[in-house]
Amino acid sequence: NNYKNIGVIATRGTINSNSWETHLKDKISSINVENKACPLLAPMAEEGWIDNDIARLTIKEYLKDFKKIDALILGCTHYPLFERLIKKELPNTKIINTGTVLSQSLEDKLNNNNKDNKDIFYLTDIEVNFIEVSQKILNKKINVNYIDL
Repeated sequence: NNYKNIGVIATRGTINSNSWETHLKDKISSINVENKACPLLAPMAEEGWIDNDIARLTIKEYLKDFKKIDALILGCTHYPLFERLIKKELPNTKIINTGTVLSQSLEDKLNNNNKDNKDIFYLTDIEVNFIEVSQKILNKKINVNYIDL
């Protein structure tokens, strides 16, 4: 791909670590990387606010400076839930959903190593929305095991 200008949206901690920019510039030294922390998106996704007026206005505000990028990296697992709204704001920009690549890689490894092909989820805290959001994303019912560390 001939991307010269890349945008990255992620949580504040990820953006502050500068890891996306560092790794991208290691691979393509001439690339221009624009980073933007979007701390409201993850909690909004967890509340299910992915397609309401608040979500649309928040996406619009966060992306207003990204008009000249070739591609936008969604650097948080929650952000693909906003992909439709992001595409409306940046219709000519390639959206790179890192979760898709990561999940495909994980699925390949699990299929090769887990012959029973069972999904097993462990949580250390009872998160009410985890099951609901996970089932929506995975499009199937899941079972959760709680462990105390």
